[in-house]
Amino acid sequence: MAGKNKNILEFIYIKLKPYRHLTQYIPFVFLLFFVFSFLYKSDFSFNQDLGLHLKLGQIIFTTGIVPKINLFSYTNPSFTFVNHHWLFEVFAYVSSISVGLQALLILKILIILFCAAVILMLSKRTKSAFFVPGAFIFFHLLRERTDFRPEIFSFLFTVLTIYILEDFERKNSKLIYFLPIVMLVWTNTHIYFPVGIFIIFVFWADLLFRKFYLKQPEVLDKLKKLSIVAGASVLVTLINPNFITGALYPFAVFNNYGVTITENQTIFTLQNIHFVNPDFLFFYISAIIVIASIYISFFRKGFSIKNTLLCLLGLGLAFQSIRGFPYLVLISLPYVLLNFNYTVSNIWIKAVNVIVVILIVFEAYFYLSGIYYGLTYEPYLPTLNLVQDEKQATDFVLEHNLPQPIFNNFDTGSYFIYRSFPKYRVFVDERPEAYPASFFTNVYNPMQENYSDFKKVEKRYGFKTIFFTITDQNPRALKFLNAVTKDPSWKIVYLDQYMMVMVKSNLQKSMNLKTVDLTKLKISDFKYSKVTAYTNLSTFLFNLHYYKEAKIFNEKALAINPGNPAANKAMAYILFALDPSDSRITGYLSKSQNWVFW
Repeated sequence: MAGKNKNILEFIYIKLKPYRHLTQYIPFVFLLFFVFSFLYKSDFSFNQDLGLHLKLGQIIFTTGIVPKINLFSYTNPSFTFVNHHWLFEVFAYVSSISVGLQALLILKILIILFCAAVILMLSKRTKSAFFVPGAFIFFHLLRERTDFRPEIFSFLFTVLTIYILEDFERKNSKLIYFLPIVMLVWTNTHIYFPVGIFIIFVFWADLLFRKFYLKQPEVLDKLKKLSIVAGASVLVTLINPNFITGALYPFAVFNNYGVTITENQTIFTLQNIHFVNPDFLFFYISAIIVIASIYISFFRKGFSIKNTLLCLLGLGLAFQSIRGFPYLVLISLPYVLLNFNYTVSNIWIKAVNVIVVILIVFEAYFYLSGIYYGLTYEPYLPTLNLVQDEKQATDFVLEHNLPQPIFNNFDTGSYFIYRSFPKYRVFVDERPEAYPASFFTNVYNPMQENYSDFKKVEKRYGFKTIFFTITDQNPRALKFLNAVTKDPSWKIVYLDQYMMVMVKSNLQKSMNLKTVDLTKLKISDFKYSKVTAYTNLSTFLFNLHYYKEAKIFNEKALAINPGNPAANKAMAYILFALDPSDSRITGYLSKSQNWVFW
């Protein structure tokens, strides 16, 4: 019997032997599955600027002209600006009318997974024993930018540029001659195209160093070819609707930027204002690993200018703003592994790899099951859904033909333009570069901070409708909402978990519109399944000092998910406002801690 079993095992071994090489792809599968797990979630791109992109894409596609002025605002209709992502907008619009809006989410996932696969392939070539643990740590930073936005094409072009240059370095590949084409498309797709130029010049500088300092004459031919390609890549950046202005725009965009946007801030600035983000932990871990790898590389034979500069480029972009976090993965990861140059695998390394694989499965389950989001302050759900939080409010405006001019806040301009232009124009939208900086510093910000300033601007423009998010927690917005909701000349005619619509009192009566009384809101009037919908309403009412009403809506949120930290924190604040001695406050505060630190 033992001999028979031995023969069976030998037969299986012989049959499977030709396929043993497939085992090397197992780490790829696990790591790509991990990336997929946090990409598979609801998408809030419409709350950013997707609506604007789609509308501009429609205009460019139908007219063949890239607008150079602010078309959508009645406050600054002729203000000139550089549209640095017009090609993405055309692509997004054509895709939306051909395959549908929801298909854009599948496309987004495929692009980011492709980027991750290319980086894994480049990282695998290093033969590093820390390939799996390193990729697992760094890949967390991809979570920072998962919306469908122009920058995903910068991710794509970044990894393509590195792959082509690495292929050229390894085997003198003719793919190098495609780099100017990549740069041409990149220049017209997203403002981060200088990253590609920097990467090209890092490889060029490395060849220069090897030729003249390390005395390696065999690299001269590659140096000549790359010099030509680098020059052509720089020149093609001039091929854009704004010529040299467009080519230099990434270095001048903040010269006219009158509003502060979170994604453009450094991690240190955000931490100073107590901004909480689990990706910050992985930024610090990754940054320490990058710096350590550079330090170690200085003391070993074969120090590489290229590896060091690419590590620093990814780190520099991540330091510059949190929107640059993914570049620590897309640029630095393979070169960090090369800097360490540790290829020896022993029992301890294998044990670490097994533990990391277990963590990957565990964490991926948390994302895909939705448990992760339920235990955090994040509003996502594990489903491919392009969320349109402003849809119902916009429907209300359009169906009732509410009068213009409309005063809207910064966060609502993009979607409202998408749905209502050219019938309606906005006060402001999510393009700081499309408005003079003075408009924000002298008009938009002061009119929220001081209600008397709002009344002056109201008189100037003759506002008849207000279209405003109730979730804006900016102190300026809270002041404005408190004042305007208590102004008898304005009436709330629409309210949901994200938006509020108001009209002038006299128009509300003449149009026979029902008003919303915040002191008489009923839970039964709102049919939501998400905790965040009720915490949004509860927080809105709390900020307006309607504490009893806020409590009712927060109780509904807790009924849906008793463990949600946002709902528990809100309840603690509400109870304290009603009665600081309430013994339940401590219990709710203890449940408000976001223990999901990763």
